Amino acid sequence: MSEEQTIVEDKELTALVKSWSGKISDVKTIYSNKRNNNQVEVLVEKSELISLATFLKSKGWDYVSSLSGVDYPDRTDQELEVVYHFTNYESPKIFVVKTRCSYADPVIPSLFSVVKSVDFHERETHDLFGILFPGHVKADDKGNMPKLMLPDDWPQTPEDPVFPFRKAYVQKARPFEKVTDTRGHLGEQDSQFHRPIDRSGWLDEYYKEDSPIQFSNTKRKTRVNKSLDEPSEVEDKDSEYSKQVRKHF
Repeated sequence: MSEEQTIVEDKELTALVKSWSGKISDVKTIYSNKRNNNQVEVLVEKSELISLATFLKSKGWDYVSSLSGVDYPDRTDQELEVVYHFTNYESPKIFVVKTRCSYADPVIPSLFSVVKSVDFHERETHDLFGILFPGHVKADDKGNMPKLMLPDDWPQTPEDPVFPFRKAYVQKARPFEKVTDTRGHLGEQDSQFHRPIDRSGWLDEYYKEDSPIQFSNTKRKTRVNKSLDEPSEVEDKDSEYSKQVRKHF
């Protein structure tokens, strides 16, 4: 068994978090290795979250490197989970803090007042899972925030679950502009969600000899819908490299 697969309890981190005055639902080491960049997972009630974050900050774990919403499709407890990774610039060890909220009351207090690095992460989780974070600088009294990831006209009706990372969400055709892959290798099996694809000249557009900056400035004017044997207006028509590249396609 490799060192990554062998999990040894980190007694130092476990003792540290147990010295906190709040109530812990569960604490365990979930990752350990010889390089000592261990991870300890702590499960707490959402009412204890701010207190625990303040405690960890006072001990040096003052940066949340990531925050993720989780909705387990096989669970029957009807709960959403939020996972925080508290890191310390002077230690490779990580506290993985978990808390949960119900579908009926998807509210978790914001940690923005304690750890500013949760700003973007809380907004993203609010957008994609519908979890409310009252106390965030951009939230109203209930915890609602402006959209960050989803379009402003993303439909919000009771018949159509609006949060795309929730297990109850069902993809439907949307009234706003769809993203179409112009290179033609995606979207064919889901044509109802995409506009018709015009593949003419796409290889000529994609395979190029310009620098990225030159290509971005000229591709729409000079390369789209060109035949494969027709050089670009900005190319040297006698370029052997160009002829060799085009020969393969």
